[in-house]
Amino acid sequence: MIAKEKSFFYINIQEKLIPTLICFLLICFRNVDFLIHPIFSQEEGSIMFARAYHLGWDSLFMPHGGYWQFFQNFITIISAKYFSLENAPILTTYLSIIVNITPVLLIYYGKSLDFLSNINKFFVSILIVLSMPANFSYSITNSHFVLGLIVALVLFTDYNRANSFSYFVSILFIIISGLSGVIPVMLAPLFLLKYFQSKNKTILIQLLLIMICFFVQIYFFSMSYFQNDEYVHIRRFNNFNLEYISFKFIISFLVSNFSSLNENINRPLMLVSLVAFLWICYKNRAQKTYLMLIFTILLTSILSMALSQSLAGGARYFYVSNIFFAVIVCYYYQQTKFKIFNWLIILFITFSGLDYKTSHVQMQWMKKIYWKEEVKNYRNNPSYPLNIYPVEIAGNGEQTNWSIILQE
Repeated sequence: MIAKEKSFFYINIQEKLIPTLICFLLICFRNVDFLIHPIFSQEEGSIMFARAYHLGWDSLFMPHGGYWQFFQNFITIISAKYFSLENAPILTTYLSIIVNITPVLLIYYGKSLDFLSNINKFFVSILIVLSMPANFSYSITNSHFVLGLIVALVLFTDYNRANSFSYFVSILFIIISGLSGVIPVMLAPLFLLKYFQSKNKTILIQLLLIMICFFVQIYFFSMSYFQNDEYVHIRRFNNFNLEYISFKFIISFLVSNFSSLNENINRPLMLVSLVAFLWICYKNRAQKTYLMLIFTILLTSILSMALSQSLAGGARYFYVSNIFFAVIVCYYYQQTKFKIFNWLIILFITFSGLDYKTSHVQMQWMKKIYWKEEVKNYRNNPSYPLNIYPVEIAGNGEQTNWSIILQE
């Protein structure tokens, strides 16, 4: 009996549009208040927008954190120069949503991870959104982590099967991402490996571009270092403790973004995940796709932690490696049908969903800050610091928040 061919409508609506729409709504509904009342958040406002407000285009080439953040600088300059102060956060808020949904678009429309089945693509896409740290939402401060994921997805796209437009878009992603953070350029060795495997000219062009971005970031890091940038020098770990760093890395590099609710949950989940990872590595140590996935997980996690402040790490530094651990688990289950790997993915989605709900509730009860009211106070008193998110909770329960100083 000949299998019935799927219709164009079925493929584009049920298999692509509906999963993408679900992910988009999850991003938007984390806190609808931010969509209705856009506001700056963290360094995006306190550093980048403040710089752009005072210096305009002169701030474009100013590094932050020891590397160039072209995308964040460019967007905040546009906000400062071409939007009124009252409406300045609109651009950064809505662009952050576009950045955050882009990995899902690459999976469904850019032919990334095409070795996964449709259901596994959906699982990975849901995890991309649910496990996204709350401070990624409605802010471009941490966009370089998502841009790193975007470049990793470009790495796992077969451009022999994709159209020329997809390839052109991949080039733009590599340039913008590589000039806006260090995680994308960490992937340069894997682009080199992919080129040696394929000898494909399209991969060679991607490799050359990411290498150029790598040297640009080296230049900005060196410049920051010799100018005694505090964000660079704080990365020196004076009290180096290998045992502490190793423990921190092991409990984070696979699942730190999938569960942060309870230590009694985190430790067993981490242990099971580590055993699963080692098993997959052993069983598939000679297969090209698995080797690329394994190298992506190890390279992004080790270098991200090495470049974090005081080698302390943090969930967001392992976002890319966590997502690709989910990819490798999905792929292994798809090939072997071992039930334990299916249950592992279900646990990831469940705990990520609980974290998503928890962060959603926390955002709802945080002290409300309305940007236009802050601007009104600033207009009446130019020395007034404009309050922005996040609102942080001290040990005594007192709420404090970040601010932007615009007075010269």
